[in-house]
Amino acid sequence: MVGCPDNPKKFTHYKVKDRLLPGYPGDPDSPFLESDYSGRDLVELDFARGDSGNTKKWKTPTIGHFAAIDYFSDGSFCLLDAPGHTVGHLCGLARVTGNSDSAGNSRSSFILMAGDAYHHMGEIRPSQYLPLPRGISPSPFTPHTPGQHRPFYEATSDPEKSFHYNFDDLTRTIEKLQEADAHDTVFLAAAHDESLLDVAAFFPASTANGFLEQGWVHKAR
Repeated sequence: MVGCPDNPKKFTHYKVKDRLLPGYPGDPDSPFLESDYSGRDLVELDFARGDSGNTKKWKTPTIGHFAAIDYFSDGSFCLLDAPGHTVGHLCGLARVTGNSDSAGNSRSSFILMAGDAYHHMGEIRPSQYLPLPRGISPSPFTPHTPGQHRPFYEATSDPEKSFHYNFDDLTRTIEKLQEADAHDTVFLAAAHDESLLDVAAFFPASTANGFLEQGWVHKAR
């Protein structure tokens, strides 16, 4: 679920109400708290129809391989359908700059807020898009490392040990994020990725507006 403190609405995937509500303590086994949405209009988003079950309609572009909802209808912020960690898990894609250089080439830059789609960058990299170099000395490969093109860590498919709702959905979401991660103008930020603490600057001391010029993308790699 996503929302702002001063907004009376909170947005979620259309599957969430049926499968996960009511929240705790109404349902002692729910992963949500009733207080997370109490007093707000919980708006369900349908990525196929581009609506929320009422008169509101959104553009529904495909961004990379993500189904998306263009929330402001101007490309400045999109919600991405990224299930796996939970039912109806969402990511957010914010356009930070949208300028063109003197030759007319796009200089658009984006921050992809991945939420809980992964918890460590080793679940994203290496990848087929950002592989390890062929020659590294000393070699990082051991019998426990998967190889040049596969992430160092992979989510477990064992339901007794996992933190995710659906392993297959999570795997597909991570593959889509790997493709986005390969772009030099996209900065990936996951909720629990502590490796970014030494990369990003934080409000109020700074903002993310100049992240591209400050080299956040390459520092994070």
